[in-house]
Amino acid sequence: YDLADAFAVPRTTTTGAVATTRGTASAFTRLFMAEDGDGETNTEQQETTAAGEAAGSDILSSPAFLKRKLEVLKSDIEKTEKDLAEALERVEVAKEEWAPQLEDLEREYSNIRERMSSQNEKGDAQAIVKVVQEVLGLLDNFDRAYGVIKPETDAEKAIEAEYKAAYQSILDIFEDLGVKEVETVGK
Repeated sequence: YDLADAFAVPRTTTTGAVATTRGTASAFTRLFMAEDGDGETNTEQQETTAAGEAAGSDILSSPAFLKRKLEVLKSDIEKTEKDLAEALERVEVAKEEWAPQLEDLEREYSNIRERMSSQNEKGDAQAIVKVVQEVLGLLDNFDRAYGVIKPETDAEKAIEAEYKAAYQSILDIFEDLGVKEVETVGK
């Protein structure tokens, strides 16, 4: 909605169309005249349209128009402020209505997060146990092989040193995972 249209002065053209002093209405008048006639334009109509457009710019800057425009803007601001106050009131009412449910959801979310964290920790521990059990079987085979082989040459001693380094590396990884060696009953 355009405030200028509310204050536009209606006038009648020679074709009977009602136009206002605004440029867009004048364009409408020209369009209406072109459709109404046989395509010929009337100089008198064009002059009237041009005069109306010039008067339109005078009306838009007149004190009466500007005062009315100011009043309309003030009323629009008041309406917007009223709408804002109503919206804020609805927000407060909604907060009162939904606050308990929101708190319940937040509590539930927190519980789910803690439960998932606990399950992840348990799952990690179970995975470590499974991997360590499998690797312990491998280490037992290394121990049996180490007990049987006696290195005699320098090449065999070098292989034995590499074996001991790999074995120690596996034990260090176990220690990092929290796995400790337990004395056997027979020792």
